[in-house]
Amino acid sequence: MKRLCIRSLIALLLITLTSTTISAADWGLFDLKGKVKSVTYTKGECPYFFGNETTSISFTSDGKISPITNVEITRNSRGHITSINSNIHDCFVNHKIARDSKERVTIITLSYSETTYDTQLKFYYNSNGDIYKSTEQTLWFNGNTSSETTTYTYQSYDDYGNWTKRTAKIGKESNVETRKITYHNGAKKVDKTTTKKATKSTESKKSTISSDSKKPSISKDSKKSSSSKSKSSKSSKK
Repeated sequence: MKRLCIRSLIALLLITLTSTTISAADWGLFDLKGKVKSVTYTKGECPYFFGNETTSISFTSDGKISPITNVEITRNSRGHITSINSNIHDCFVNHKIARDSKERVTIITLSYSETTYDTQLKFYYNSNGDIYKSTEQTLWFNGNTSSETTTYTYQSYDDYGNWTKRTAKIGKESNVETRKITYHNGAKKVDKTTTKKATKSTESKKSTISSDSKKPSISKDSKKSSSSKSKSSKSSKK
């Protein structure tokens, strides 16, 4: 009986620590580290479907995302973002977000108002905390599923440890993604040797998402795939 009570207390403590270590800041949801003021996607797109016209995201000094036209954000009682709704070109998209204790996005589930399918994206991180792989699984209204995998390699980082250039590869197709990042006063730079080692990270150092986690960065090619599916479903309805 005593052992059972002790185990129960330990389990409760772990749950409490996990739930309280997640920061209410939004930087981690966009694959960003440190006190970021803005991120601009010069190639590739914003990791959430805000529409092609949204290429720059800004944050307050405490890490909250600034308002975006036609985008509604839902937070829980502790200030953590749990869903993002966007209405772009009369297409309503809901993103349900799950993340781990390090603020990293682990699963994003997308639901589209104009289509007959839902999409779930899972993200996997290496020892440096960068996404090295994402999987996209689509569930169609008839019960069928389709999937694809994107792998990421990193070419450059800034002085604060955030990647500024990477390559996203789906099958035989590759897309180079770049972004420019500005910072609030007080942001801390990282050791240069850390970022150099990260560029040489291999699959042997990769670690998967935590098992207790339940949708920066979605590649441009993945969104094109979703867009084409949306168009095909519209035509089939007609």
